[in-house]
Amino acid sequence: MRNLNLLKSNDAMAAFKIDPQPLLSAEQVNKWVSDNTAGMIPKILEKIGDEEVILVSALYFSGKFQNAFDPRQTVAADFSSFNGKTPCQMMYAKRHMGYARTSTAQVVELEYADSDIVARLILPLEDGQAAFEHSLSEENLDAKLRPIEIALQFPKFEVESSLVLNDILKYIGVRQIFEKVDYDKTLGSALQVDQVLQKSIVKVDEEGTVAASATAIRMVRMGARLQQLERVICNKPFWFILESSNKIAFVVAVSKFQ
Repeated sequence: MRNLNLLKSNDAMAAFKIDPQPLLSAEQVNKWVSDNTAGMIPKILEKIGDEEVILVSALYFSGKFQNAFDPRQTVAADFSSFNGKTPCQMMYAKRHMGYARTSTAQVVELEYADSDIVARLILPLEDGQAAFEHSLSEENLDAKLRPIEIALQFPKFEVESSLVLNDILKYIGVRQIFEKVDYDKTLGSALQVDQVLQKSIVKVDEEGTVAASATAIRMVRMGARLQQLERVICNKPFWFILESSNKIAFVVAVSKFQ
């Protein structure tokens, strides 16, 4: 089972005790998130109700690909979203990359220079929103990749997403965080995870990736085939995942272009 470390960050994690002034507390959390994402995510919480504790983590990443895409190979192309086709700038590379073909998706890994962070692309084999959602599965997250030569078409993109991760986490087998837990040693009361919210911004071009992510966990009181040249053409919705040491930093759904 994937070891999904929701609280992993670049030495940036905090637990905020909520004071009697909800707006001030939300501002405190948002300022911390903004400071730890280089201003890319200025706000993650609109307000705080009766929750007693918010656990928040933040990640900022800027990295160059181990092997950059050649800008001369980038061409105009169409990206097929759920609502029709939109234009995009499609990058291209033919080289050895980590690759797996599972029962539901093609999975590709892109390495970054001087970093243990890697990008994992999950491209569903079938079209449609249901197939896309189901492709974010334990099988694909844990797929064993092997280096083979592939021809990858991969769009430049800038995506901003806001996801409530409760259902996704349960779907891939991460259920223990929603069990009732007792934090009385540090917080003075027993709490239960109510909602896991993640905001992410990812910018990808030929050179590499700039990304920021913030995750807020809202906690409430208890009781409340043969080797060949594989072609991976990311011209339809796919998942872009940054992970480090087999732990997911954050997930972005690339499903449309503005």
